[in-house]
This record gives sequence, C-alpha cells and structure tokens, in this order.
Amino acid sequence: MSNILQSLIDIVGDKGVSNAPEELWFYSRDPGVLAPHKPDFVVAPKSTEEVQKIVQLAGRENIPVVPMGNGMSLAGLVIPLKGGIVLDMKRMNKILEVNAMARYAVLEGGTSQGALKAYLQKNHPTLRHSLPDAPPTTTIAANVSLHGQGRLTNQYGFNSDMVTGLEVVLPAGEICRIGSPSIGPYWFSKGPTLPDLSGLFLGWLGSTGIITKVGLKLFPNKKIRDVELFVTDRADLVPKILYKLTHLEMLEDINVWFQPKPQMFLGNFHITIFFTGDTEEEVEFIPGLIEEQKQDFMSDLADLEAENVEDSLGTQTEEMEEQVEEMPQEESELDQEQEPILAGSEMSLETEFEPEESPGESEIAETELVSGEEISEEPTEEFDEIFPGSEEASKGIDNLEEAKKLLTSGEVDQSINVFKDLIKENIFLEDIISNIQNALDHHYPINIDLWKTLGDAFLKNKQFQKALDAYSKAEDLLS
Repeated sequence: MSNILQSLIDIVGDKGVSNAPEELWFYSRDPGVLAPHKPDFVVAPKSTEEVQKIVQLAGRENIPVVPMGNGMSLAGLVIPLKGGIVLDMKRMNKILEVNAMARYAVLEGGTSQGALKAYLQKNHPTLRHSLPDAPPTTTIAANVSLHGQGRLTNQYGFNSDMVTGLEVVLPAGEICRIGSPSIGPYWFSKGPTLPDLSGLFLGWLGSTGIITKVGLKLFPNKKIRDVELFVTDRADLVPKILYKLTHLEMLEDINVWFQPKPQMFLGNFHITIFFTGDTEEEVEFIPGLIEEQKQDFMSDLADLEAENVEDSLGTQTEEMEEQVEEMPQEESELDQEQEPILAGSEMSLETEFEPEESPGESEIAETELVSGEEISEEPTEEFDEIFPGSEEASKGIDNLEEAKKLLTSGEVDQSINVFKDLIKENIFLEDIISNIQNALDHHYPINIDLWKTLGDAFLKNKQFQKALDAYSKAEDLLS
C-alpha cells in the first residue's frame, strides 16, 4: 500500500491525498443511517488530467474508486463498501464559462450549487439556474448524476434535463466529451445532430464515469417572486389540485409538504405555489389564474360529492328493494289483506282501539301483598326481552349528553368523535344536527371538522342537499 500512496502523492501532491485514520473515519460515512466503511485512501484532484491518472492507477492496481461531491447523500452513495479510493471532487470547483446570450454555464465537477448562485447574482443578475432545495454546498455534477430536481423542475424537467454537455473520465481512463463540446468550443447542447449519449452517465450515480465538467442551462431571473399556499386535509385531493395548477404552465415551482408539529399542521397537506414576474401587473395576473383554477376545482369537487351522494342513495334504494323482495310470501299476503281495510276504514283510533280499564289501587295493593315483593324500579330481564335494545338506547342517550357537555366546554374534537359514533349507529340524528348547528351558529363557525360531521349527520338522515351544502362549506373553509 505504501507504493500506491506514493503514486497518489506523485499525482496530486502530498496535500491532496491522505490515509490518516481521522480522515478515513470522516470519509467512511454519510449523513444517513447506513453502516460506515473505511476507504484505504482519500484523494482530492484539481484537474481532469489528475482524475484520469488516478483512475488509470486504480485500474492497474485493481482498486475500487468512489467519486464524491460533497457527501450529502442520505442513501449511502459515497460509502466505500469495498474500501479503495474515495475521490473527493471539491477542489475542482471553478466556474469556467457563463455564456449569457446562449444562457448556459460550464462548471468543474466539484462546483457547488451555492457557488454558482452567488457568482450569477454578482456577475449575471438577470440569469439563474434550477436551484434544488438542498444545502448550498451540494455539488451540481452530483445533482444531475442522480436526476435531481430544482425550483424550475415544474417548468423545465429534472436538472439532468438541463445539462448541455459533459466531460467524463471513463473507467479505463479515457476522457470523453458528450454533446456539442465534442465537436466544437461551445456547450449549448448535449446532442447536436449526434446520438445523445448523456444517458450513459446521467442517473448512474457516478458508476459509469466521473464527471469532471458539466454544461448547464441558465434561465431568466425574474425581478419579483411571490408565493401562495393551498391547504387540504384530504390526501386524495392533492393529485387533482396539482393537475389543475400545472395546467397553467406559468408557475415557477410547486411543493407539497406535511408535518405533524406544531399541532395546527397535523392532518393537513400543504401545497406551496411559487410564481415570478418582471412587473407588478404580471405578478398580480397570475394569482387571478390560480383563483380560477381553484374555483374550477371546487366546482368539480362539488359535482363529485353530489355524484357520491346520488350513488349512496341509489345503493341504499337497491338494498331496500332487495330486502322487500326477500320478505316471506305470507307476510306480503298479510299486508295485501290488511291494506284495503286500513285504507277504507273511517273509524277513529278511539273507537277501534279502546284501552282496557286500569286496575284500581286496591287491586295493585292486593297484588303486592300476595306476591310479598316490592316493585323494582330497575329494568328486569323480562323488560329487556319485551324491549330489546333498551340498554343500548340508554347508553346512546348518555353518549349524546356527554357530546353536548364536551361541545359546551370547548372540547370540540372529543365531542365530534362521540357524535360520529352516534351517527354510525344511526340514532338521535335530529338532536345531533340541532346541537352542531347551534355550535356552528354561535361558537365555531369556521370549524371544518364540525361542518363535515354535520354533513355526515344530514347524509345519514337522508337530507342530501343539506349534506352537500355542509360539505361544500367545509371545502370553502379549506381553500
């Protein structure tokens, strides 16, 4: 190993190579959770020619080589599982060219995102590149080699789609240029009248070659940048919202995110919408288009909810018809016999059904003396047999009272849970509706969950239009 160390020193100098334990410890891991593995050497080249010589040496000595940008991957991409050489590209950090007219930049393989952004802001403030939501020290070559995304991905595709040319050192040590730089001095395209061979390296995470130079598209840097936020608690709506927004083809970036803390974010999905413009009029025009898309989405959602209600009603009707068809024939015939009697009878209930006279007090006393037992106020087994479900009904009343108390004391979420259980059991719907409406009218007019629970109660009570109105109110509050 000493002769290999000396060979590496001959290539990059003694300050560009190390096998010190503390250095190897650092380069044996990444910020992720995968197990570390130490390399044998860490080498930091400063030119394409040095990278070529290192790769040729590793090929002769059968030593693995792992190229590394800034080591910020969380997936173990730079952990040297077989030891060998970790090739740290950070010293190759020059911005070689910015062609403002053709809108591209040429960078060395270790140039960071932050370095290019700072350079453009200082020297070419009208230009920008697709900056990823990653630490500014991450390198551009590493980002395109794993098909990374950036703030302009919504408009122009992956950052690897913005590559305009490559210089790569192949595993055998050859230097290869891809695209327009292979036939001339300009880096304006990765495939001019030639087969696009960039796919041999982009997305391969450095396993097919080491990127030493990369050409990258630049884009107009707008003067004004603004943002809007769309929030929903239904994950199934997010793809539909994104479809509506991307249909505009005018938004700079769209981020979907969610987090459990703080409590106000729990259960909600946030869609952050970024848009840019050069004038106030342009920036004010785009939110109007976003609002139109939002209204179209809400209209489509209302139609969808109406269809769901109709489908639910149709399903319930079919089930009722099936139950009628399955009724015993004798019972149907009995109904047919009774129907004309009931329909043609003009006798009042008082004359048709005269209640029997109640027993006198002496008879009751006599019964108590004979039995020798006191009349119990507690329900008996015989009572439960005559009135099945009475215990459940009593429990339901208790739950309803509990929900009312919780709602009155401000514990809305807990009361909603109790109301939902009662709605599932299809009991006390009118009481539930009355209590929730009162709470919405006087205390919690913008509580989305209360509006949804009211819609559930209306739906269970077969008040379909009111259910749709309640659901629509909830969606309006979400937007």
